[in-house]
Amino acid sequence: MRTHANRNRAIVASVAAVASLAPLAVHADSVQIVHDANAQVIIQQNRTVLIYNTNGSFTVTKPGTIEILAVGGGGGGGAKHNDYAGAAGGGAGGVWTNTIPINNVGTYSVTIGEGGEVGENGGDTVLAFGDSTLCTAYGGGAGAKGTGGKGKDGASGGGGSLIAANASPSSGGGAIYSANGNLGNIGGSSSSNLYGSGGGGGAYAAGSPGVGEDPGAGGAGIEIPILAPGLFYGGGGAGWRARRSYTINGGVGGGGSLVGGVASAGEDGKGGGGCGTARGGSGTLIVAFTPSAVVPGYFKGEGGDETLTIPLETGKEEVRVFRKSGTLTLTGKGTVEVLAVGGGGGGGAFGTNSEANNFGCGGGGAGGVVHYTNLAVAAGTYEIEIGEGGAIGANGGATRGLGVVAYGGGAGAGSGNLAGSGKDGASGGGAAWPTVSGSNGTTTNLGGCATASIYMNKGQNGGPSNHVYGPGGGGGAGASGAGSQPGGIPGAGGDGYQCAITGQSAWYGGGGAGLRGDQPGRAVSGGLGGGGSSGGAGIANTGGGGAGAAAGGSGIFIVRYHLTPEATLISIR
Repeated sequence: MRTHANRNRAIVASVAAVASLAPLAVHADSVQIVHDANAQVIIQQNRTVLIYNTNGSFTVTKPGTIEILAVGGGGGGGAKHNDYAGAAGGGAGGVWTNTIPINNVGTYSVTIGEGGEVGENGGDTVLAFGDSTLCTAYGGGAGAKGTGGKGKDGASGGGGSLIAANASPSSGGGAIYSANGNLGNIGGSSSSNLYGSGGGGGAYAAGSPGVGEDPGAGGAGIEIPILAPGLFYGGGGAGWRARRSYTINGGVGGGGSLVGGVASAGEDGKGGGGCGTARGGSGTLIVAFTPSAVVPGYFKGEGGDETLTIPLETGKEEVRVFRKSGTLTLTGKGTVEVLAVGGGGGGGAFGTNSEANNFGCGGGGAGGVVHYTNLAVAAGTYEIEIGEGGAIGANGGATRGLGVVAYGGGAGAGSGNLAGSGKDGASGGGAAWPTVSGSNGTTTNLGGCATASIYMNKGQNGGPSNHVYGPGGGGGAGASGAGSQPGGIPGAGGDGYQCAITGQSAWYGGGGAGLRGDQPGRAVSGGLGGGGSSGGAGIANTGGGGAGAAAGGSGIFIVRYHLTPEATLISIR
């Protein structure tokens, strides 16, 4: 049995309540930044955060102070020699963090370090202004290949691998950029056994050495709460060996692990070192700042599937609705209101074993709902991507635009041999219970977790299940999915989020209802906001989760702004 509390997540509920925000406060050292299309934008109370996981740029139009986190690419794990020698873990990318003054008005370039391929160091993450470099987070060192000797040096060192049987242990690579402000540690040394390769160093701790025939674990990364408490970066990769199906952990903060004998890559966006025989994870650059005051702007716009005009006492506001992907062109500057909804997760599929079509399938979780009332934007043309609803058993897609990302909902668990916990997503999918013997309610499968709250996505967990005929409902943007009801009754979907951005109040992001296979006509409600009911699909362009055995609904993107007044010609006689 698992619990949500003990699942290894870097998600903190305390930031989930700041998705709909008041106007931004003004500080004496406030700065103004215009970002490009490669930045993901998060607004947290009185500050704005830009996240770059790919190369990009931002333009400072008013000097001030910014907080920076830069993480280099993790080193790749060492290459395999043969099944009789281990391969060492890759070192983590360097972690550089500071609060610095930004004095130059103009464009700053962002280069993100790529994760190292197997046997190669990770790339450097760099923030620069013209020819001047503000910070560099260097790449992690690669782990040594089987019988390769010392690990490579880097921001954190790669693990070592014994050169030959009965040789002296090989050392891990060094952490050589501490003088440049990079947090990092040495890689772990090998044991005196060919299988016992070392783990890659992490930003907080050195890689563990190999012990006898066992590889070493990756060194721990470090917690940097620039987005939220509990988020770690720069974990080292675990060492690898063949002919043994056990688990060696990578370092917390994205380090690749060896699980059941299978090596995993370092986590992208965290700079994690790769497990032996696997690549490293890419780096990231995060910029947090308190913006100077931006008054609601006046715009002219083009694009979208529907345009609405809302008259006001002081002029007009325009609303552009995107139900499918397209482009938005804005002329003007200032702040806009945005609602983005990801695609809803599909309901769980029927299993293939005996009687599975009679059992319960969990409802799909709703797509994430992100609502900003004062999002600063600049003139330009922006790509708008609408997340598709998830097919049966699959998560929904993400909706993206103006730097905002609304992630897809998690799929519901299937019946029979597909039963278990619901999938994680912006809202979690509902759980299902596998067999008749488990229908006495003594244990419980949990619904999927809502895992996008740090990105300002409104979402809730899916409903649990402890009865073979009673699956859980999918989580909604505003309420968790309901669990199994007495007598094997499926749980309802959680309700979504109500918003009047179009001038008319509407609901978005409802969770899908669970489905009982032997009673498909039983009335079970999906959540308000397009959640599928009684075996129905999630409603298109609401991000509603699908009911059990049905697809999720697609997402939507809506932007509202003050319309630039038209000039009036006055004739004087």
